[in-house]
Amino acid sequence: MIGSSAAADLDRTGHTRTLSDPAAIPGAPGRQPRNRRILNYDAILMDCAPITIGNDVSIGPRAQLLTALHPMEDHELRRQRWETATPITIGDNAWLGGGVIVCPGVTIGADTVVGAGSVVTRDLPEKVFAAGNPARIIRQL
Repeated sequence: MIGSSAAADLDRTGHTRTLSDPAAIPGAPGRQPRNRRILNYDAILMDCAPITIGNDVSIGPRAQLLTALHPMEDHELRRQRWETATPITIGDNAWLGGGVIVCPGVTIGADTVVGAGSVVTRDLPEKVFAAGNPARIIRQL
């Protein structure tokens, strides 16, 4: 439910969902969020490809999950605004700090924490703390 701060309701499967207004969620059919997750203020889910969000995931304010890719080498295709997309998967009980950017095709493992302001360009395994631009593993959890 979007429209009130920290609003919670039940989706059709009976799972609790909490979204904070204003959360920008273009193309909602591509998302597959599941049980008990928090999507904080100003988060953006650009779901040109599926975004799967596991149980008990917390996504901080102004985080961005971006699935769209644009041609780098073929300048003419880029000029024509060609676009492809690859899915993003966030494992159960992951925590993405404020302002985190998750790039196309990335999987973040269960129980992983990503520090605020990080840019995740590659997969992260489960149970690690990662931070930076690009995000790198700081330590095991």
